[in-house]
This record gives sequence, structure tokens and C-alpha cells, in this order.
Amino acid sequence: MSSTDRILVIIPNWNGADWIGDCLRSLSKINKPENTIVDTVVVDNGSTDNSLKLIDRYYSEVKVLKLDSNQGFTGGVNVGLNYAISESYQFAAVLNNDAIVDTNWIVELYQTFFDSEDIAAVAPKTLMTRKSSGKYLIDSAGDHYSIWGVAFPRGRGQEDNSQFDQKIEVFAASGCASMFRVSALLEVGLLDQKFFAYYEDVDLSFRLRLAGYKVLYQPKAVVYHYLSKTSGQGMNSFKQYHAIKNMLYVYNKDMPGWLWAKYLPRFGLLNLIWLVGATRRGLFIPTIRAYLVASFNLPYIISKRSIYQSKRIVNSQDIEVLLDREYYRPFASIIGKLKGKRS
Repeated sequence: MSSTDRILVIIPNWNGADWIGDCLRSLSKINKPENTIVDTVVVDNGSTDNSLKLIDRYYSEVKVLKLDSNQGFTGGVNVGLNYAISESYQFAAVLNNDAIVDTNWIVELYQTFFDSEDIAAVAPKTLMTRKSSGKYLIDSAGDHYSIWGVAFPRGRGQEDNSQFDQKIEVFAASGCASMFRVSALLEVGLLDQKFFAYYEDVDLSFRLRLAGYKVLYQPKAVVYHYLSKTSGQGMNSFKQYHAIKNMLYVYNKDMPGWLWAKYLPRFGLLNLIWLVGATRRGLFIPTIRAYLVASFNLPYIISKRSIYQSKRIVNSQDIEVLLDREYYRPFASIIGKLKGKRS
């Protein structure tokens, strides 16, 4: 780290006028690490609401990069990351426009990088803004990736009773409010824009893992997340399509060959069960579309896989020890529904 590090906070925005004000207001109150410069950039994905007017009126110090159309989470964030690279920022923090940060969020993330030069990403403790029994619920305490080929947030839905208050290594850092070392991104590449949204952060963390970097979870960095405000309303088909498509991309691009073969039967079974479940929920068409698009993009997947695996410096065992093994997780909701019908 240099004597004066520069940190860029990147906020992708698409029609977020109802909540981006709260996000920027919380950022204006943060404590900043000593000997650092912290700047904020909003990348607007062609919003048609009052987002830009709000930012211009109340947060004129925030730089805005305007896109003509919605390039998705990946496209918006990559514009911000390329700006960070061109302007020589050492660190980049990606922040959802529907998140509110604690005053020490950026200080705690940044200082965690001092633990080791091998750390490429640091994830915060992310809490849902709604409460259960007077306590916050966990949104994410870092992300898992399982032997079933599916990713999921660590601790999601649990009450925050300090059970996730230990700084530990995790598999992946969520794109909601994590910080990344720019030099590591230059080595492995930015977000894959074929993902558009969902799983893009898992893919990036997986590539960092293959290159020998670590991802840490820092519970002292706290964020409150409204949870999918931008993409959550009336978009079940959208989420289903991109989540399935991108789950296929991650497994087939990033999983080392021996592990790819070892866990392929589980991955296949999971996809079969999800296809049945999607059909029952009226999501057969977006699910089939996801499989067809992933198949159509097989040459792309193979080419990227060749690049990532040829540059891999860790062995398969190093990756396998990081994979979650709790067999019931991918089927928990399905099992719960079946039990409910029998009772």
C-alpha cells in the first residue's frame, strides 16, 4: 500500500430515485481512513426516473457517469472499475444503490487489506433493514459456494446474535458492498458482462481464488441492505433466467477439472430438481431459455475456461476445502414445501 491510497466507491444505478438518496446520505457521513482519498462515482444505467436530478441537486460533489441504456449490474460496475483503473485508484468498493453504510464501513474494509498482500477482496456484514424480534436479520456474512455448484449468502435470514462476528476467510465477496484491490482485478479481469446480473460477484471471487488470492469477511464493516429493491419487484422471470444461466457459467468456467467431474452428478441433479420446481412455479420458459442461452454460449465458456484454468496457480484441493458441504442447503426450500404438503 502507498502512503496515500485512493479509494473509489462505485454505485451502479438504474431508476433508484426512491432509495439512492439514503445511500448517498450515509456515504456523506462515513469516517475515512488516514492518508487516503475517498471518492464516489455513480454509474447510471440509462435511468428514466428522477435519479440524476436528485443527485445533481443534493450531491453535486458525486461524479456521475451516464450510460445511454441499461448495461446491467456488470456493465455499470465495469464502467466504474475502468474509471478507477484510469484514474489510478488502488481500491474500489462496489455499493448497491439500495444500501446504507455504517460510518466505519470503508475504514474497516480498507484496514483489513493490511493483513496480507494476498487479500484481493473484503466483504462486510450486511444486514437486512427489516427486523425480527427487535433484531436485524443477516443478509450476508460473506458468500458460500457449495459442492452442488450453487452459491448462497452465509447466514441469510438468521437473527444477528453476534454469531458472525469473527473475521474469517470466505469463498466470495458479495457485490452489494465489498471492496476490491484494483491490482488484483487487473490480473484476473473485471466482471463478466455476459452475466448482466447475479452470480457475477461469485465468478469474480472464484477467479481471484484460482489466481491464489484470498477473500475475507470483516464483521466490523456493517451495511444495511434493502435487498433487491432495484431488481426485486415483479421480476421473477428475470431473476430466474439470469441466476440459472450464470450458475451454469460459473460452474463450467471456474471449477477445476477434477472437481468439475467429481461434482458434476450433484450439479446435474440440482439442475433437474430446479427445473421441476421452476415448472411448478410457472417459470419453465425463463429456465429453459437460460439453459439454451448457456448452451449457445458454450464456445465462449470453453474459451474463458481455458484462460482461467491455464493461469490457475492453486491446486484443486485448495479450492475443494473452501466448498460448502452441507448437502441439504440446495434442497431446503423444496424439502420444506414437501413436508408442508404431507402435514
